Amino acid sequence: MKALIKNMSISTMLTISIMVVTFAALASFFSVASYLDSLYFSDTVSMQSGMIARLAAEYNVSELVFGYKQEAEENLEKLFLLPDIEEAQIYDADGNLFTSRTRQGIIATCPQNIGEVKTSSQKRLGARLEILQPMTFRDTRHGTLRLVASNATFQDYFTSRLRTMLISLAMVLFLSILLARIIQSWLSSPISQLIKKVQEMAGGNLASRVSIPDTGGEIAALCQNVNIMADALDSRIREVENSRKLLQAVSDYVPAGIFWKDLESKYVWANLLFAKSAGLDDPGEIVGKTDFDMPWRDGAEAHLESDRRVFNSGQAELNIAKKVRRKDGSEIWIAGSKVPLHDNNGQISGLIGSYIDITQQKETEEAMKMLMHKDKEAAARYEALIGASNTGAWEYHADSGFLWCSPEYFSMLGFDIKDFDQSGKANLEQTWL
Repeated sequence: MKALIKNMSISTMLTISIMVVTFAALASFFSVASYLDSLYFSDTVSMQSGMIARLAAEYNVSELVFGYKQEAEENLEKLFLLPDIEEAQIYDADGNLFTSRTRQGIIATCPQNIGEVKTSSQKRLGARLEILQPMTFRDTRHGTLRLVASNATFQDYFTSRLRTMLISLAMVLFLSILLARIIQSWLSSPISQLIKKVQEMAGGNLASRVSIPDTGGEIAALCQNVNIMADALDSRIREVENSRKLLQAVSDYVPAGIFWKDLESKYVWANLLFAKSAGLDDPGEIVGKTDFDMPWRDGAEAHLESDRRVFNSGQAELNIAKKVRRKDGSEIWIAGSKVPLHDNNGQISGLIGSYIDITQQKETEEAMKMLMHKDKEAAARYEALIGASNTGAWEYHADSGFLWCSPEYFSMLGFDIKDFDQSGKANLEQTWL
């Protein structure tokens, strides 16, 4: 039920609300009318029964005084001129049945004895009235008149009134539905237009605007606020786009490859240098790709493992040297770094990575290692040659002040090599050249 209400449009909810309120108001009105009718019905029946009882008492009191049964029965017959009388009985002073008359087709309900009746009374018997009227003559009670009258006349009146009320209720309900539909149409037209324009904006058409109704009110204010929101959103998007273009322009001139990945290790953004290293002419082509789509796909699993370490630990990995394969099949050395990105809630949302090409540096380091290795071999051969020829030799480097002398040099001069510092400048004057 809650889901149904939440999914209702405003106009539909307003239509149903109008119908419910109208129906409730009409139901309340007719309930009050029915209650007043019932009071009127009861009062009318009571008035009728009292009138019949008094009339009947006047007809029969003289006959009861003298005890003429035939005259009493004739007078009872006169009571049946009233259309609502169904039964009439006369009881004597002791409450015993004296005479009785019943309308044709009616089953009599008269008891043989009703006891002593001192006051008149009326009692409802379903759709009938039982009237007990004591009969007196010159302050002497001589008996009791019992009448049973039908409420059919008043029941027909009440039924007719109820039928009229129901027909009126149906007509007013129909008019309320018609009125609600008119109001719904009046409201739904600007709301439908508003929804259509908002959908266009959501689809990327930020130039779309909602026309503001001339009628004013809440709908017009809502349309105006939507346009204000669209203007602010358009301005914000333009600012973000300009910032993105500026970032792209600056990053394209940085001598390093820069990229951005989401939590699924999919590329979200890259600068021009990184895109070209992946064999792409436009950095936008890299969006949505993974390392398995790159020329270095053979080492993609290692890159993904590195991403997972950054995501799980929240720690950056800096200047990690590795060898990667380019699109043309050649291999280069890079020094890569990865730094986790955090959202406004402090949760890791991705990573920013960068690399620089250190191939030339690596080649230089390798060349230096080879050169040093060759120098060590040459020095060893030179030292072995000096020792074999028992020749004194020395080298002095003026730029660094370094002095080197062979052991044979000191031996030939009669000195012990341990007495001299071979770093040499302090002992250079002690040495014979």
